[in-house]
Amino acid sequence: MRRIPFESACAPGRRDSRILSASRGCSCIQGSQRQFRKTAVAATENKPGLEANRTFSFYPHKKSKYAIIYRAMWNYSDKVLEHFRNPRNVGKIDKPDGTATVGSLACGDALQFQFKLGPDGRISEAKFQTFGCASAIASSSALTEMVIGKTLEEAKKITNKDIADYLGGLPPQKMHCSVMGREAMEAAIKNYETGKNTDRNLEDTVLCTCYNVSENEVRRVITENGLTTVEEVTNYTKAGGGCGRCKGKIQAILDEINGVAK
Repeated sequence: MRRIPFESACAPGRRDSRILSASRGCSCIQGSQRQFRKTAVAATENKPGLEANRTFSFYPHKKSKYAIIYRAMWNYSDKVLEHFRNPRNVGKIDKPDGTATVGSLACGDALQFQFKLGPDGRISEAKFQTFGCASAIASSSALTEMVIGKTLEEAKKITNKDIADYLGGLPPQKMHCSVMGREAMEAAIKNYETGKNTDRNLEDTVLCTCYNVSENEVRRVITENGLTTVEEVTNYTKAGGGCGRCKGKIQAILDEINGVAK
C-alpha cells in the first residue's frame, strides 16, 4: 500500500486518502475490489464496535480504476458522510493569524487547523488538513464551518460535544476525532495570542505515552462529557488504547472526579 504524505492526505480530490486502519472502521485503499474486500474483512474480524454486516462503497478516482472506500457500519449520520465525501475548507491559508497541528501520523490521526481574522475581529476564514478516518475528516470540516463568523472568545466556547452534535452525533469509538478538532482550534488560538507553536498535550504530565495524552486532557474530557469508564476515556482520547499501562491511572482519575469511595 502506498503511503500518502500528510500535506496531501486530505487535499481536494484526495479525500479517499487510502488510509488502511480498518480496525477504526473507515479505510481507503487503491486496488481491486476483491483484494480490498478480503483485506478489510480480515482486518475487522472480531473487532469490538464493528457490526457483522460490512458494506463496501466505490467512488471513481481520477488516478485509478477504483477509489475503494470501506465503511464498517459505524452507524454514521448522513451529515458525517456528507462532510467526509465533500469536506469544506480543505487546504492552507496564506499568512494565517493562528495555526496549529495536533495528533500524530504515527498514532493514526493528525490535524492542522488554521484561521484568519477579519477587520471586525471575527474569524473570516478557517481551513484544515487532516490525516485520519471519516470521523476525523468530518469533524475537522464541521469545525471550520462552526468557527467562521465567530469571535475568538465565542470560538473558545465550542466543545467536542458541540462538534459531534453538529454532525448529528458520532459513534462512541470515534469521539476522539471531535476532541482532536477542539484541541487543534484551541492550540491555533493560543498560537495567535502568544505567537508560539504550542502542543497543549505537552504542557503538563503525559499520562498516556503511547498516544501522548496529558493528564489534564483526560480530566477535562471526563468532566465535560460525564465519562464513567476507562473504555469511554479511551474512545474520547485514545489514552489506554496502546500498551494499557495507564489504565490504572485513568481509573484512579475517574474515581476521584466521580467521587467513588475507595
